[in-house]
Amino acid sequence: MSFVVTRYRNKVKRSVTFTVVTPLFLGGEDGKTAEIRIPSLRGVLRFWWRASFQGDLRELKNAEADVFGNTEKKSPLEIYPAEQINIKTSSHPIPKGTLVNTGEYEPVGIIRYLGYGLQKDTGGTQQREFIELKQSFSLEFLYPEHIEEDVERSLSLLHSFGGLGSRSRNGFGSVQIEGRKLLDLGDVPVTGEVKDYTSFSQDSRLFTFAKHDSWVGALSEAGVAYREARVNLEARHQGDRRRYVSLPLNIKGGPNFGGRHAKPYFLHVNKLDDKEDEKKKVFQSRILFLPYRYNYKGGQYNKYKNVCDSMNGVLQQKAVEVRDDIHETR
Repeated sequence: MSFVVTRYRNKVKRSVTFTVVTPLFLGGEDGKTAEIRIPSLRGVLRFWWRASFQGDLRELKNAEADVFGNTEKKSPLEIYPAEQINIKTSSHPIPKGTLVNTGEYEPVGIIRYLGYGLQKDTGGTQQREFIELKQSFSLEFLYPEHIEEDVERSLSLLHSFGGLGSRSRNGFGSVQIEGRKLLDLGDVPVTGEVKDYTSFSQDSRLFTFAKHDSWVGALSEAGVAYREARVNLEARHQGDRRRYVSLPLNIKGGPNFGGRHAKPYFLHVNKLDDKEDEKKKVFQSRILFLPYRYNYKGGQYNKYKNVCDSMNGVLQQKAVEVRDDIHETR
């Protein structure tokens, strides 16, 4: 087989290693089998690239096509396995996490609460396989030099704030990317007003919680704080305010709200490189708030903002540190 030199001319070729920090529900074609899917990774990198882009919508579309392609232009970014990927998967029940009181029903584990829909029944039987913790896989990235900054930024944002697969906004699928610095809010351009799509802006917030010796403890703390902030919005079996957090919203014994919009909160677990910590408390969760100009059914942004402000007030009380742009508020 001939070697095509022109494929590598003026291009960057880099091996990137990912390590799973929290259970990764990244499914194959059957929707149940867990596997590494490069198209899903590309979609996540595109999302974080867009969230950090500073410019108007027309500039965004043109710049995005230059990196990730569109229906008329092929992406110059190539991603493929560095070697055969061998990873361990599991269908065992995920941990329950910290128990929270639901009021009318039995207490529920917050990890199971965050992973709602990933299990067949309340007994904890898994509906889907997941990629186990500590599993590592390497992918080769090949791209022209002029988009190197774009690719590197997307990878760093995924490493610091995001996740792969199902329920990634609830902290599942958090990954550690080898050699990456853990970004703070001050490391990302956050100037400018809220946009029509999810992005960093002057209203972004980053809530950091205490260190733990396990991912379960770290995600439980962030999950309990998030749930409390959401539940405190209104009385049980109501959804007039909670619907602004995310849709659809189905309330047992109450109203159901259709439509679809994703919540502006991103729960994430970081594995810190803190080798000097004698207690080995190297897992820490954060919640990133990225609002957008919500306009479901028109003219409701002020209600959306009011609900988010209420939730942020509760999260600020629970967090050990809150970042607002580059200013530390606690």
